[in-house]
Amino acid sequence: MPFNDNLPAENTDPWYAPLNTAWTNLKSFVNALESALAFKANAADLGTAAEEDIEAFATAMQGQLADEAVPQTRTVAGKALTANITLVKADVGLSNVDNTSDANKPVSTAQAAALADKADVTDIIVLGVLDDGEVPPAPGVYLRRPAP
Repeated sequence: MPFNDNLPAENTDPWYAPLNTAWTNLKSFVNALESALAFKANAADLGTAAEEDIEAFATAMQGQLADEAVPQTRTVAGKALTANITLVKADVGLSNVDNTSDANKPVSTAQAAALADKADVTDIIVLGVLDDGEVPPAPGVYLRRPAP
């Protein structure tokens, strides 16, 4: 239904001309909008069947696009990509990896032998204090006094 209401006849108010122009433009816009909407369907008239058809179409398209994106003949670690897959350490070559803390890891034979040759701190006896540059009189542990 066209929108044809007009403003009252022209008067001497200085705001009349710009208001009349805006009113005319608004009428043109509303009439164009009504014409465009006349060809559109009312969603309430379509019912749930149309909504279900749209959802089915979207689901089918999504499935088709997914099938085209990753061919189902591809595999990862011998598992087909037809659904979600779960990988384990062995699938990616990490079967011997664990989260053992450093303190709980075993010591090699070579490391154990090297540690056994070290002196225990409680077994060290300081034989004297040497001034800077002084040569120790005998083998042993000495403290060196820094130069002044």
